[in-house]
Amino acid sequence: MRDRALLEELRLSRRIFDSVSNGITISDAAKADLPLTYVNPAFERMTGYLAQEVRGRNCRFLQGNDHEQEGLTKLRKAIREEREERVLLKNYRKDGTLFWNELYMSPVRDADGRLTHFVGIQNDVTIQMESVRKLDHLAHHDALTGLANRGFLVAQLQQSLLRARRRGDTIAVLFFDLNNFKHVNDALGHDTGDELLKIVAERLKSETRAGEAVGRLGGDEFVVVLENFTDERRAPAVMNRLASKVSEPVDLLGQVFRPSASVGMAIFPQDGDTPETLLKAADFQMYIAKHNARETQPRKRSRGKS
Repeated sequence: MRDRALLEELRLSRRIFDSVSNGITISDAAKADLPLTYVNPAFERMTGYLAQEVRGRNCRFLQGNDHEQEGLTKLRKAIREEREERVLLKNYRKDGTLFWNELYMSPVRDADGRLTHFVGIQNDVTIQMESVRKLDHLAHHDALTGLANRGFLVAQLQQSLLRARRRGDTIAVLFFDLNNFKHVNDALGHDTGDELLKIVAERLKSETRAGEAVGRLGGDEFVVVLENFTDERRAPAVMNRLASKVSEPVDLLGQVFRPSASVGMAIFPQDGDTPETLLKAADFQMYIAKHNARETQPRKRSRGKS
């Protein structure tokens, strides 16, 4: 009678495990590699692996090649100490797609207190993590162009200054302001103006090295931070190359338009040693460049009587 009640209790537990929406795994703690002895249908749906494909394997196969995770370090420590733990892991489905696994792991002991198994409860939080990632991106990037916004750009410039001080390098901060951008908005509409801003952003990104900061401060103002200049005399050549790239013709609503930009440059350390002073100095040099360009433009001669 007692054996029958115990068997029914085990069957009930199995039905409960099979019906819950969270993935459940049970690993044999008596064996060195903690092989899986059970996974529920929710685990199969979550990972794409069938029970017969994973039984006898260690759960590490879900990590793919991503073995250096903070959550894994915590999990391994908890296993050694035979205690429960909750971690967030990057796991991979059978088809290779990433999913974020919020894993709760707990030890199971027999009547004498000896560790026999580990049970894991998995929760797929990929949607939540993606929402957090998008919010974080929006907080640090310009919504139109995807470039760093002012706050993130200042933070990136601060990190560049720290690296430059350690290495004894020079940093160039370039401040770009598009010429006649108001004319584009007025003549062709704000949607076309937005398209031009996105094109300029892509051109600046394409001409800078990986890791160098490119940001939009707002309106038609862009900033590029160039690192690793052991000779500051190289900076003007890079500035001219970027300005030429920005000025390449572009088709806007069937009209060929050649954008241009006034550019100012500030050099660390002589023009400033903080993000604020360098941006201010580059902005001032840009203003001078724009003023000089206006002064050198040919003036229209009035048509008088001969």
